[in-house]
Amino acid sequence: MFAKFTGYTMEEITALPIEAVLALIHPDDLTEVSPVIVESMSAPTGAPYQLEYRFRHKDGHYIWLQDRFTGRLRY
Repeated sequence: MFAKFTGYTMEEITALPIEAVLALIHPDDLTEVSPVIVESMSAPTGAPYQLEYRFRHKDGHYIWLQDRFTGRLRY
């Protein structure tokens, strides 16, 4: 499903360093998203998070994503 919306496969995204993934988030949304991502990397496993932000599709245009996850993000 991720590839259908973003143009990136999960393998492509997970191979990128965190800085490259953050660069795909719209600059206007980055101030809200960055602290949550940083917090989630050290949060207890199972901690719930939800974000809405614009993400740059592989072809260059931005799409809105609603991201819900638990646990720790690993990059």
